[in-house]
Amino acid sequence: MAVYRREVEATSEQNRPSKPAGLAARSLERRLMLLISTVLLVGVALTVLAKLQRLDETPLVDLSRLTSAEELAPALDVFELPADRQFAAEQLVAFIEQTGSPANVGALARAR
Repeated sequence: MAVYRREVEATSEQNRPSKPAGLAARSLERRLMLLISTVLLVGVALTVLAKLQRLDETPLVDLSRLTSAEELAPALDVFELPADRQFAAEQLVAFIEQTGSPANVGALARAR
């Protein structure tokens, strides 16, 4: 049985999706992608703003010029109780006095 070009073209035309339906589906996909991207960007922006605000609230302490635990205690806001804050500050000051000024903040991980 011979297959003619006209039959192949007619069959392929029948199998193609109509252009308006394809464009409408793509338009919906674009709108949803834009909506999801916008929501994600807003979420990232809110996270960054919250972290920056927290950085502004926490005082910076120069560990090389630290002389007492009272200077360090306000920066240790991860501890809820003032007694815990004071204890941690005293231990860190004692560690810094024993070992000298740390090269970086990661060196404080050796403090026990």
